[in-house]
Amino acid sequence: MKTPVVEDNKYPVQISDENKIVKGKDAADHVNKERELNFGQTATPNKNNSITNKNLSFLKSDIEDKDLDTYCEILRSCPCPVCNSVTNKINASLTATTVSFLLFTDYKKTLKIACPNCLNKMHDEAMIKSSLLGWWGLPWGFIKTLEALVLNYKMKLLTTTPEPNELFKNFVAIRIDKIKANLNNSEGLKTIIRFS
Repeated sequence: MKTPVVEDNKYPVQISDENKIVKGKDAADHVNKERELNFGQTATPNKNNSITNKNLSFLKSDIEDKDLDTYCEILRSCPCPVCNSVTNKINASLTATTVSFLLFTDYKKTLKIACPNCLNKMHDEAMIKSSLLGWWGLPWGFIKTLEALVLNYKMKLLTTTPEPNELFKNFVAIRIDKIKANLNNSEGLKTIIRFS
């Protein structure tokens, strides 16, 4: 991610990916776009099985913890977007799949929002798919398959936590304006979750 070069009143001056100088509100929009793009790519479990995301630390400074927890609980009380169950509170997780064929290897990480039971099923399906279809590519098939299996296993351990995990908190923090706009609209909240 590029860093602001000069502060200009309210908005920074930013150098875009095309090496063009972007000023004013366009620079702020560019920074927000980069932050959203980095969301799914940088959140991974560490060796203690906790989720860290250094690139999203800016979110926590903008939103007070108690406000973030309140909005997390509002979304977590919605039914699961997969099975419509309300018995378990929803949470977030990353699933990884690897599919390979000779010289082609496709590795994908996907953010999932669902109840713990559905998240566990998604991890199981991703591990089975990667186990069956991931090994067959050279040179990356074997390596990316192991990476997918390890990520799914670690993320599966985090799905049953009683409190929202860091992925879910970051998901809420990025969409906090949409959540505020739909506080009295349960269908709007379901849509935010469903189209994550």
